[in-house]
Amino acid sequence: MLVKNATYIRASTVRPNARYFVSWCARKALESTALTMCKRWAARLRRTGQKGVVYCLSKAQSERIAEELGCTYYHAGVEVKERAERLQAWIEQGGLIVATSALGTGVDYAGIVYILHMGMPWSITDFAQASGRGGRGGEPFDVVVVLEQGEVEKRMERESDDMEVLAMGQFLIGSGCRRELMSSYMDVKGVGCREIDAVHCDRCGEGEDAWLEAQERWAGEWATVEEAFTELRNGCAICWLVGQEHATKEEDQWKRHRTMQCTAWKHGSGAGADEFRRKIVDRTVKNNCRRCWVSQKYCATGEGMDKRCQWPNVVVPLVYGARLTTRGIRTMGELGSGDIRGDDAYAAWLGRKHREEIWGQVFTNAMAMAIQLVLGAVGS
Repeated sequence: MLVKNATYIRASTVRPNARYFVSWCARKALESTALTMCKRWAARLRRTGQKGVVYCLSKAQSERIAEELGCTYYHAGVEVKERAERLQAWIEQGGLIVATSALGTGVDYAGIVYILHMGMPWSITDFAQASGRGGRGGEPFDVVVVLEQGEVEKRMERESDDMEVLAMGQFLIGSGCRRELMSSYMDVKGVGCREIDAVHCDRCGEGEDAWLEAQERWAGEWATVEEAFTELRNGCAICWLVGQEHATKEEDQWKRHRTMQCTAWKHGSGAGADEFRRKIVDRTVKNNCRRCWVSQKYCATGEGMDKRCQWPNVVVPLVYGARLTTRGIRTMGELGSGDIRGDDAYAAWLGRKHREEIWGQVFTNAMAMAIQLVLGAVGS
């Protein structure tokens, strides 16, 4: 500004409440990997009313990702008035918004707890500015960069004379604390996670531990469901579920007969479950067995219909009998069933894709119901 003898004041760029994490994926798997992560977060953000930003490197990609996530996008190609309206709606409603670097300076709102960058950011300054949108209310927030293998090295080699690109590359693939690598360039003096009262980056343990904890939790939950499915295939899934709420004299009564022979409940017989099965139509990506309704991702039978089902008469009888229990009705509400009345409406909902992924996988509402019913019963 050509001001003589001006005093230059610059605050530190270090954000103690930012948890940095870098995730790698195979080539050409960037979008699918990022979408899996975002869908997990979207469900959490909807429940809490908080917000997240998914940064893309192009307008076209931001529109594509927004369509997949079912949220709005924000970039310089959107008319100014509409941009303001989209931003305001996101601020009020929470959830995810997909954007380019156009969503940067001036965005100062509390409740942004998740920021994901798809691909290597243009520069370290752009990255710092975009990531700085999070945690404005003092809350901890996650900053995730998803990269394809080899992407960073190629970019650094191609733009070896650009210090901003090289600094960004060092943040991503350099050794040591990410917070220190970033602040060494931005503030000259590096400050590590353990030197201040800060949440830790993945290099300093906390981020990686949280990531691994999620993977272990998923594996543990599936092990619980698998064990229950295996046990239930030799007994009656309806009596196992309904009997827990309508206590019987003999707790192991469900082991005395198979599901298809069940006549213990007035409005929930084995024959009724078998008839109800025919009403369900898979409206997802057709990745479920048409007989047992277990996802082919987990069933040893796989896609071949010439083999016997691994867990016959478990999923459908569970969701069929769920309406006879308080827990089942509550689970339906938690999974977003809405106001379902009658077999036809319930069957139609069960065949649709569940609104969020479970264990990183797409499931029908039927499979999602069965999973939650088992985990709820075992954990109670």
